[in-house]
Amino acid sequence: MIIGALRLTFMVPPDGKSTHSAAQKIKDRLWSKFKLALSEQPTISGPQLVIGAALVGYDENKTRARLEQIIKHLNEWGSVELVNDEIELVHFDDIELERDFEKYDP
Repeated sequence: MIIGALRLTFMVPPDGKSTHSAAQKIKDRLWSKFKLALSEQPTISGPQLVIGAALVGYDENKTRARLEQIIKHLNEWGSVELVNDEIELVHFDDIELERDFEKYDP
């Protein structure tokens, strides 16, 4: 099992809208198109917005390709300015999971 995680940083234009409403717009679009787990992250810097996203896959190449497809979609969207993106893949070995469950067996 592979968990693919994204940290997406956006520049929010100073048009009077809150970063929360901009985040909701981005999250709604990503959810409707890609069905991701999404979370708005707190930031200290004013005009930036950080959103975390995650998905689960079984193949590293396919999971990475899906994350890159999401980034490409955001860059082509035009309504948002993606200024930074970070991808991380976390691997879980099924054999280790089975071993860990054995120690909890009464």
